[in-house]
Amino acid sequence: MSSWLLTRQGRQRDRGCTGHLGGVRNGEALLPGVAVTRKDIEEKLAGVDVFAALTKQQLRRIIAAGSVLEYAAGDEIINEADHVVAFHLVLAGHAEVSVRGGPRPVIGPGDHFGSISLIDLHPCSGTVVAMGPLRVFGISSTAFQGLLHDAALARRMLLVVCQRVRTLENASASTP
Repeated sequence: MSSWLLTRQGRQRDRGCTGHLGGVRNGEALLPGVAVTRKDIEEKLAGVDVFAALTKQQLRRIIAAGSVLEYAAGDEIINEADHVVAFHLVLAGHAEVSVRGGPRPVIGPGDHFGSISLIDLHPCSGTVVAMGPLRVFGISSTAFQGLLHDAALARRMLLVVCQRVRTLENASASTP
């Protein structure tokens, strides 16, 4: 199976995702020998609750609208003070997360952030910084909003959000 990496060097800010495209920074590979396939991304994306109900075709449309991005140690992927709205799915590496300055658990492969931001267009509520070389799949809200014109895709995602709300309602109803 062929690897899916973008080869253009540079940063991608116009789409809301700011990693180095194709894993190249100043001419050096950030994660040499670590390849990612479309199937890898599709499998990990299907594991994200808000995308879990989507068909393979719908997942592939989301993948086509996003990019594989890489960050070096210390790179800030997203800052809660910024108004950048994007979804990121960690493919390789680890990142530190903080919310209003307080530490949260470290995230790694399969973890994600920004899924609700794609829908409600509010910035992420935390800051995420790469602990070492980090590869993510990223999609900006601008790119994602275009996909929501597909009513079937939007409905499947809306059902998952409704499940989240019901779960929270049930949890709060059972708390004295």
